[in-house]
Amino acid sequence: KFYDFKKKFKDVGIVTGDVQINETGQVVVMTTEILRSILYREIFDKLNDVCYVIFDEAHYINDEDRGVVWEEIIIMLPKHIKLVLLSATIPNCHEVAGWIGKVRQQTINVILTKKRPIPLEHVLYYGDSSANKNAKLTVVDTDGQFLIGNFLAVKRILNEKSEKQSSYSNKFYGPQHFSFLLDHLKCANKLPCIIFSFSRKGCSETCEKISKNLDFTTKTEKFLIKKFFESCISRITKKDQDLPQIRLFRQYCQKGFAVHHSGILPLLREIVEILFQRELVKVLFATETFAMGVNMPAKTVVFSSLKKFSGNDNGNRYLLSSEYIQMAGRAGRRGQDTTGSVYIMSTFHLPSEQEFKEMTIGNAMRVTSRFRLTYGMIMNLLSGNKTDNQRIENVMRSNFSEFIQFSSFQETRKKILRLEVELNKFKTNSISCAVCCDLQAYFEMCQKYSTI
Repeated sequence: KFYDFKKKFKDVGIVTGDVQINETGQVVVMTTEILRSILYREIFDKLNDVCYVIFDEAHYINDEDRGVVWEEIIIMLPKHIKLVLLSATIPNCHEVAGWIGKVRQQTINVILTKKRPIPLEHVLYYGDSSANKNAKLTVVDTDGQFLIGNFLAVKRILNEKSEKQSSYSNKFYGPQHFSFLLDHLKCANKLPCIIFSFSRKGCSETCEKISKNLDFTTKTEKFLIKKFFESCISRITKKDQDLPQIRLFRQYCQKGFAVHHSGILPLLREIVEILFQRELVKVLFATETFAMGVNMPAKTVVFSSLKKFSGNDNGNRYLLSSEYIQMAGRAGRRGQDTTGSVYIMSTFHLPSEQEFKEMTIGNAMRVTSRFRLTYGMIMNLLSGNKTDNQRIENVMRSNFSEFIQFSSFQETRKKILRLEVELNKFKTNSISCAVCCDLQAYFEMCQKYSTI
């Protein structure tokens, strides 16, 4: 975001845990954690002249770990600041807007569009040799229609292969099959691509193995990559320039490959992002964090798997619709591509027809409150001279969870009042006949009333 804004505006700054540049700029890009820290430390002079706070990827309110930070900020920001929230995956956006409007005492406008600027085609890829490297079937077309016949055909093909070769399922998912896929994508003019993997180790290992046998850059591109890479690392010491990760990435990038995840040095992540934007990196292996807040679309997105580790005792689970939509949405470059391509590596663990349909074209998961009290929050809210909207009592009653419960209570009250009116009508008119439907209707209404 910092580099995007630097191209358009002169006075731009950035504040993160790693970098602080021009903190007093007219436009400052920062993480939500940094903004919360400013609010906690009561550095209000930094916010006095702020007109707008823009939250990109606002569905992060739903994040189990970080969502509480977003709620705290929305509650505690000074009332003169107006908010803009951007997201492609908040199905209950009117409910979220209602909460923000109540907390901020401001009118909140919701602007919706269900049309993608660049339609997506979703493909199941099952090539397992150089002879059938083009083996694929479209399962969701550019109109968003699920093609059940093609989906079942791929499952049938995979089942037949599994029966013929018992060890096939163990061999199917490996670097060799990525080579077949990348060869196909290159021939079909579908590069650059992002390959999403759900482990940092998987990203690094696959990139290392594939880059030994494939090379996607021309002599001119190699020269430009080398020149840019050397220019960037010249800022660090000679000793650091010889770090194993830097040596490895120099080799990757020269061939048009790169890796992007939180375990990569910040400098290398920056280099990779710029090279990818310039389309000098053709194949990027990334974890799902790349889909959050990094504005770098590709022509094609590849899912190495549709399963990820859930972080609890249940082990692996299929992607949620909102997760799939976020990652698939990186396919298609505005102004360059007429359609974006989403490839799914077909293994023997494809979800059922219904699960697959819900994942690819279903509704995103509703945003719910992740608010929770922590010791740190309590200590910060109780210390110093807080404004009214920073008092712990206000934060407790203004969070999204309280709003949802209050709204539910209000809706229940309305239902009770409606039923009471209907029941009173029966009492006033009296029930004319025990055999007719009057008594049955009265009984059913009484049941509803008692349930509520």
